[in-house]
Amino acid sequence: MIYMISLELLDVFNSSKSTTKERGVMDEQHFGKFLKELTRIRGMLGDILSYDWIPIPLASTQTTTFAVYCYLVVDGVLQHLPICLYDDLNMTALSTRFAFSLLLNTVYLGWLKSSQVILNPFGLDDDDYEAGSLIDMYQRSLAAILTRPESTLPIEKYIHHHLPHTVGSALVGGCSETSLIGSMANKVMPSVGQEIIQTI
Repeated sequence: MIYMISLELLDVFNSSKSTTKERGVMDEQHFGKFLKELTRIRGMLGDILSYDWIPIPLASTQTTTFAVYCYLVVDGVLQHLPICLYDDLNMTALSTRFAFSLLLNTVYLGWLKSSQVILNPFGLDDDDYEAGSLIDMYQRSLAAILTRPESTLPIEKYIHHHLPHTVGSALVGGCSETSLIGSMANKVMPSVGQEIIQTI
């Protein structure tokens, strides 16, 4: 895989240089052309990665449609082949063969239509998933999670340990550690209500 890692390309250059010197295969000028050609091929192999941008649902739908239509054409030709080649054919056998072939082709066309409706790469129906917007949303949230600075602490001068959260909580509870008072803070439970209920 010369096109992936440049170190392997340098290794190929060095090994070809030592081989050329040992065996006298080519001179310096031809060796330079050879290295330029290897670099050009490496660049062209790197261009293969740009062909990865074909949307898969579109490509698979087109490929499946083409394959089914080719099968239907070939099957239609093969159904007429026995009629053209043989004169003494049983009409019942031919009609049975034609009927089952028609049934099979109808099933194939139904499967094709079902797969086209399910995939529907160009559709904007209400039932379709918005795959593009979902991918963008997840990509944005993942980037936000990965780039969020979790290890940095806030500056100490902005932290006030003695202030309440709000003015209202300061009036209700005074200046406590949290300044948060629960709804059951000043309630007293009678001893009858403090019993533990045993489950059966």
